[in-house]
Amino acid sequence: AGTLPFLVAGDFNTPTSSSLFQHTWRDLTSAFDQAGTGYGYTSPIKPQKYWISNLPWARIDHILASPEWTIRDCRVGTSHGSDHHLIYAELARVTPPTDANPKSAERSTKAGPSSAVTDER
Repeated sequence: AGTLPFLVAGDFNTPTSSSLFQHTWRDLTSAFDQAGTGYGYTSPIKPQKYWISNLPWARIDHILASPEWTIRDCRVGTSHGSDHHLIYAELARVTPPTDANPKSAERSTKAGPSSAVTDER
């Protein structure tokens, strides 16, 4: 018996380069590192005393996946629902081969911190 596939998503308030992030989540794959484009900055977007409004400079929101997931795409949205831009990803769960089906199959899933995970079969 192994572990179940899982995703961790949300506002971590730390970049992937921090020692805390590396220590805690080093065994997981960052969706943006794997399939994103650009810097992926998500925060801050609300006016700051010495910073331009809606010009984020830190990637502190993340979607992390266990090894049973293939990450197809990851992007940063442009909505203004909070003090961060949203991050969303398209993932596929890799099903291990079985005796009945020797080829592994992928099941597509879309995930983001502000939305529920859906499984498209």
